[in-house]
Amino acid sequence: ILGFRNLSAHPEDAWVSTALGEILGFELTAQGRLRLIPVENVVRMQSELGGRDEGATSADLARIGHYLGTHWVIAGSYLVSPAPKDSTAGAADGSRLRLQVRVQDVRTGETVAWARQTGTRGELLELATAAARGILGSLASQGVGKLDGAEVTKGAATTAASLAANGESLRLWSEAMSRLRVRDAAAAVALLERA
Repeated sequence: ILGFRNLSAHPEDAWVSTALGEILGFELTAQGRLRLIPVENVVRMQSELGGRDEGATSADLARIGHYLGTHWVIAGSYLVSPAPKDSTAGAADGSRLRLQVRVQDVRTGETVAWARQTGTRGELLELATAAARGILGSLASQGVGKLDGAEVTKGAATTAASLAANGESLRLWSEAMSRLRVRDAAAAVALLERA
């Protein structure tokens, strides 16, 4: 999972990328459906190759695939927009979230599966889970691997649900993981304590 581009360009929404990656990872790897490259390897690759994942060319994808030893990469984008004026939800949970996820073959650059979900930011867990189901279903319909359709296991859903116990704790946890990945442990500890 390469990451997700924040189309709203609001820095306060950057945590959504980390949260999406974690939730999708839980769902896609349930019962050995897909193998996920550890995020530390992806961060190191992004640092060493100096490339950006969004809009990667076929040559970029080939280099990424070679470096990580993978056949596919997952990337995408999200857009957070303000809650409708007639929304009764709070601003944090009522903000609209549009999520787009794509799976690309690193050898050809072809998009082999994709998913799009729209809801509120408070429904992040459900949106990411639905996107994972869509991707798994698409891959299964193509006869890829040992996928068993779009059924999401209870174990993965429970793990992701505990991660997203509430929106604020998920945001704090995601920001802490981002800090750890750039070796800023002091900031990560403070965020984890708050979470």
